[in-house]
Amino acid sequence: MDFIRTAEIDKQEQQLRNIATFLREVCIPKLITALSTTDKKLLSDTRGLTEVFHRYGVNMRYLGQVHQHKLVVEQPQIRLAL
Repeated sequence: MDFIRTAEIDKQEQQLRNIATFLREVCIPKLITALSTTDKKLLSDTRGLTEVFHRYGVNMRYLGQVHQHKLVVEQPQIRLAL
């Protein structure tokens, strides 16, 4: 019984790692690209910024990671919006 439970937990942990990788390598870069082309008026308040984040599948709790991402560092106009 413990082996089955452990195997299931290992499977779930691997799925979580895969999701985290997808978020870091796909969703966040797409979000940053969108931020560079989004109307800056939309980004001027929390509601607009949250809407853009959610549109790309990124929760606002990742704001710090987005802000520190190398693509943002290279684009000061995005950094100012965040």
